[in-house]
Amino acid sequence: MAGAIPRYSVLLPTRNGGPFVAACIDSILGQAYEDFELVVADNANADGTQDVLQAYCADSRLRVVRSEKLLSVTENWTAALRASRGEYILMIGDDDLLLPDVLSELDEVVNRYQQPDCVTFNGYRYVTPNALSRDATSHYGDPYFHYDASLPPDSLVPLELRRRLVHRMFRFDFGFPLTMQLTLVRRKATRRLPHGLFKSVFPDHYAVAGLLLTAERWALVDRRLVVVGVNPKSFGQYFFNDRDQEGVEYLGSPIAFADQLQGNSVLNATYAWLQETLEDFRGELGDTEIDRGAYVARQVRYWLRQQQHGQLTAADVARHVASLGSHDLGAIVRSYCSLSGLGAVARASRTQRTCRADHFVGGLRPLPGIADIAEFATWITNPAAHRPTA
Repeated sequence: MAGAIPRYSVLLPTRNGGPFVAACIDSILGQAYEDFELVVADNANADGTQDVLQAYCADSRLRVVRSEKLLSVTENWTAALRASRGEYILMIGDDDLLLPDVLSELDEVVNRYQQPDCVTFNGYRYVTPNALSRDATSHYGDPYFHYDASLPPDSLVPLELRRRLVHRMFRFDFGFPLTMQLTLVRRKATRRLPHGLFKSVFPDHYAVAGLLLTAERWALVDRRLVVVGVNPKSFGQYFFNDRDQEGVEYLGSPIAFADQLQGNSVLNATYAWLQETLEDFRGELGDTEIDRGAYVARQVRYWLRQQQHGQLTAADVARHVASLGSHDLGAIVRSYCSLSGLGAVARASRTQRTCRADHFVGGLRPLPGIADIAEFATWITNPAAHRPTA
């Protein structure tokens, strides 16, 4: 029925996604399930994205909202959310891809668990050629995320367990995926969040953590339903190629908090969204505080790794360490005394002698005959029939 509210809204925020967005849109509009809309938030795109979108304009399921001025990632995600109407919301990036029949599978899960507030699933990671360390070979990861062992597969996740997992995040221990592409959200659940679904420099992390604390019913299913892409324009390539500051600038939201340390910008962004979550959900979090010692120790590791890569001198590192107050040095000791003491910092500095990309690719599998994410999806859904060739 024209004008009827769809069951699902797929949100696709895009910023200059021209080379990749067509494959993403094809994977969404090609779903066999029909009761959905696709909302594209065009963030002042200045490449060929608008031409790509124009090619799909005859499809009544597609809705496009455009901003003529450049928005932050959080603002653009919010624009897509506000323009959507569906009972359930699924986020996808312009370099990601839905696997076949995902919406049908999610609808089956939603009905089986009697309309839960959230459904979390798994996926694959796909890295395009030349995205990391100038490696011309595709790589993939299976699964995208390794869940904490306490999480029961294919069942409802109790609120008490979800809150324990969020408490651990304040010690920089993440056992639950905060990537928005891996969680389907019921719209009414977003109304329990005091400032809306998306906030902070990492809007998906804030959203998922807030929902974990407040949602009434949450289903977890052991299925791989999406492919999360990393390509030369995505945030992931900034992080894994040691370009943290550029990556945070790409998100478009400033980071500022008391006693912020110079160093890893992604770590600082993590501290910032944790702080916002703490302020907004104090009733659910009780006396939880951010583990300052874990934060400081991770910055020290980062300084040491920068020295090993020639990005800082020994004198620079010494000045950074000397700038730490006694409260920060004491926080490190308190944070690690129950684990392995300050030796954890030294061990990390000895083992992290290469850039993040080398560690990252070490956990992936090469695919020399796969050129893009669409080919990967075809191969992963039927590997016997579609074998990559060197």
